[in-house]
Amino acid sequence: MVIHSIANNSYVPLASGASFEGGIEVTTGGVSICVSTFCSSEVKVIIKQYRQNAASTLMHSNEETVVADTKGLVQTPVKSGFFSIKVENLGATMTFTNITTVLQETHYLNLDIRSLTSARDSVTIAGGTIDISGVQDVTVTGRSGTGYLSYLTDNVAVATMPAITGSVAVTSQPPLSYLTDNVAVATMPPITGTVAVSSMPFLSYLTSNIAVATQPALAFSTDKVDATGSSVTISSGSVGITGSVAVTNADITSIKTNTARFGLAIGSNYEESVINTATNLSITGGYLYNLSVYSAGTVGTNFLKVYGVANATVADTPLLIVPINHASTVDLSLSGLKALTGISVRATATWAIANNSAPTNQISCNLTFSPLV
Repeated sequence: MVIHSIANNSYVPLASGASFEGGIEVTTGGVSICVSTFCSSEVKVIIKQYRQNAASTLMHSNEETVVADTKGLVQTPVKSGFFSIKVENLGATMTFTNITTVLQETHYLNLDIRSLTSARDSVTIAGGTIDISGVQDVTVTGRSGTGYLSYLTDNVAVATMPAITGSVAVTSQPPLSYLTDNVAVATMPPITGTVAVSSMPFLSYLTSNIAVATQPALAFSTDKVDATGSSVTISSGSVGITGSVAVTNADITSIKTNTARFGLAIGSNYEESVINTATNLSITGGYLYNLSVYSAGTVGTNFLKVYGVANATVADTPLLIVPINHASTVDLSLSGLKALTGISVRATATWAIANNSAPTNQISCNLTFSPLV
């Protein structure tokens, strides 16, 4: 129910800058004062409340602006015994004016969402929709104090989310990973520009589920091959190898690194001219089978010392010492004599183990051996 005002209504168009000011009336029987406007120009509506029937006893004043050609409703709760209104024309001279004032006998009816303010109003929406227009801040509460939706934690279909434009900061969220997150690669957006992947574990041909056909070819010059899971077949050419390399189950006839020689396969011979400085025949151990020693000199007897280590010194004990007379050959069958860590030979002028005097003749040897397996 409403109580119609007597002194606070006007239907006379206002000139530019002019005002309509109603008379003071009692608020008896009302709980709210409502001013409805429909004017051709923008207006300011002021609702004043007084302690007594006199302008000098003003207690409360509430004002709001209503845009042109819009049906506006300005209302405020009754706080004093008397009231009046004032409407100011903020635009051009009006072509029509409709100002109607009533007292509501019940709390807010015909509520206009545009009149809400955070200082005095609150609204609970149980269902339906509200059209929010104009420029205002809207705070949504009730979901963990924030109300923000998250792609990571909320059940929101990505297809229904609005498009994101401009710069988006994602530093507060954990990065997605193709390796650990349940993300279909086909649905991921294309990645352009430079992407830093130093924080992610390296992909491996051995452990990661990656089709090798889509990976670039390995290059001997730049790529490392893991012996535990990869193999390389070399049909021609050569490969530079540094460090220690264990070779098994293979016939090797001419592999060499620096000045040291790897073990020769059974059935192959290697001739070595020997002086009193130790000469390596293999940097790894092996089994000795046939030894042939030749002295090219014309006088005296010399001695060939065969060691089971590489780079033997005079402090090492030979596996065997072979005397060889000048201009003669000695052939020995060693039946797989085992050299533990390498094979080296040295020729000296005397039999003594620690002797390192130079031989009087040039000594050469052929040794057939196989590497340890």
